[in-house]
Amino acid sequence: MILAPSDTAETYVCSVNETFDWRIDDGNYCQVVFLTSKSRSKAIADIILWFNYLFEYVTDPKHNKESHTELLCTAMIRRDYQFEFTVQLLRDSKTLVPYLSSAIKQRQYDKISSRQSIRGHLMKLQQFNHPVHCAICHGFIWGLHHQGFECSQCFLVTHKKCNQHIPFWCRRSLFPEPPSLNGSSRINIHIPHTFKQHDAPFVRALVTRNHGHCNHCGSAIFRNALKCTQCHFIIHEHCQPNVPPMCTIPYNSMAEAMADARDLIHRGVRIHYSDQEIEVTHSRSSSFDISWLDPLPEFDFEKHNTIFLPKIADFEYIGRVGDGAFAQVYCVQHISSKQYLAVKVADGNNDQARQQLEVEKQILFRYSRGNPYMIKAYCTFHQGSKLFLVMELVQGGTLYHKIQTTRMNEDEIRFYLAEIICVLQYLHSNNIVYRDLKLEHAVVCTEGHIRVVDYGLGRLLKTSDETCHTFCGTYSYMAPEVQCLETKATKEGYSYPVDFWALGIMFFQMLSGELFDYPPQSFSNTNEETNESKNIVDILGLPRHASPEAYSCIYGLLENDPKKRLGSPDSPHGLIRNHPFFKASRKIDWENIDEGVFKSMVKNISAAMVTSDASIYRPLATLSMDRGSHGKAEWIAAGQSTCTLAEDEQFKSFDYINQPSWLELIQSDV
Repeated sequence: MILAPSDTAETYVCSVNETFDWRIDDGNYCQVVFLTSKSRSKAIADIILWFNYLFEYVTDPKHNKESHTELLCTAMIRRDYQFEFTVQLLRDSKTLVPYLSSAIKQRQYDKISSRQSIRGHLMKLQQFNHPVHCAICHGFIWGLHHQGFECSQCFLVTHKKCNQHIPFWCRRSLFPEPPSLNGSSRINIHIPHTFKQHDAPFVRALVTRNHGHCNHCGSAIFRNALKCTQCHFIIHEHCQPNVPPMCTIPYNSMAEAMADARDLIHRGVRIHYSDQEIEVTHSRSSSFDISWLDPLPEFDFEKHNTIFLPKIADFEYIGRVGDGAFAQVYCVQHISSKQYLAVKVADGNNDQARQQLEVEKQILFRYSRGNPYMIKAYCTFHQGSKLFLVMELVQGGTLYHKIQTTRMNEDEIRFYLAEIICVLQYLHSNNIVYRDLKLEHAVVCTEGHIRVVDYGLGRLLKTSDETCHTFCGTYSYMAPEVQCLETKATKEGYSYPVDFWALGIMFFQMLSGELFDYPPQSFSNTNEETNESKNIVDILGLPRHASPEAYSCIYGLLENDPKKRLGSPDSPHGLIRNHPFFKASRKIDWENIDEGVFKSMVKNISAAMVTSDASIYRPLATLSMDRGSHGKAEWIAAGQSTCTLAEDEQFKSFDYINQPSWLELIQSDV
């Protein structure tokens, strides 16, 4: 706030319970400075009072029914002191009413026609001629005249009510972000998005009008979109330079955190904090404590003296399958066996990347052969500072891509869920919490079976009753007990039921055929007569074609209380395998599911054993991958990576060959 200097400014020193007169001739604002009562007075806070505002409130019947009474105003000082003062009209103030009324109208007109500077954004009221959504709360912006605000620099769109809650500095601002907010505290965040090309369902959007919108400018997206692989943040391509690095952190939650940090109850108060920064960290890493595990069985090189630890020269690059925040996955061909494989590459110098790949290595090498729906892992090795995990290549699309191209019926969903439940219960029986179940991690292979991939966020528990306390996972699939850890609202941990919550979200998305995000406020209690929070199913609503059994199953999986959640041993909904949904229509045979033998949902394929999807005889036409030069350049760069001798000794502990699966690979028929 910039205050114009005045030659007629006067200073008064007042103590508590003293009064003073303020006339319009004395100035249009008054700055009250609060001092300590010690010998060396120190300013602890100040407040700006505007003559027009106070006069408007004291004469408005809505705020003050009788103009001759005193109007009480309050403000908080440094969170510990409450400042109260009263305003009363003087006897000769009634003559100012016509003048001030016109001044108020002029001020309101100026507010509409002029731009407001909010955290570097030049926000101006706009009348939109197309449907737009607010970037802060994601709500639709209604109205006929001046519906919302739009930044003239980066085109950020907000509601009128959300305009003051923008949590980030404008990326197009000509001025750099100041070192602190209002001279007090600062929230420092830098979590870059991982954007990939996103093909919006153009035809379906035109027919159903159920298209997505840009999370920055609020306009509808039909094509040329980008989507973050971590938080599903969807934007136009031209909006990417304007998006701040706040991956997985909702704008509305960030705005609330800033409001709590400042604790400004009165609009004119500026608190004088000491210089400090409020660091907001967002952990996406797995809890890395596997020192208690027994070492993996060593490969018998003496018995198999012709076998050596693989190196990158043993594989031929085919294409890039995908990438994430800390790793890239490539399709390669093993030169000697001619088998197509998948290789995950991560930077060993990145602590989170190295830890996640180490956790995935331990889970796959120890447990993947005990379940037909987990991918196989063959070996791990390092080249310089790059770490390589060699796995089987699963051809086919994920459930995330499947719901965008086809509408699944309940029979398909029932079989997919049964296979995923088989994986989850197998992991839980081995004291493993998966923690990152989502549509992107469930791949439908060419035979129609589910393969669950990416175990980097898994947590290996020492005992079955141990709990997790790490805030991690994909935000849209986080259970309420995990989201509570973001604000440290509870010291209680979480365990296996978080995986069944994510399964319920997947079930909901497959049934409705759409992705969705929900705010943390969805779990807040809005019923004063009960302490129970609303179920998210009641908030979002299932499609009309959903059967009662499907509704009951989703409702049980999305119970806010983890003890009541379907899948928990003491759930009032019963055992998940006995739920009526898995007995309806085409009943699930759980014995065949556990053994990997069932009637596949793929047409013209009868009952078959779930086998490895890696075969030289299977064409790669069904595999979606990037065959461009950029991915190949990254693969070549990884093969040329170097490191120091000390780092090389450290990375040698990562090298490993899984003897059963590796021998099966190299001895396969060509």
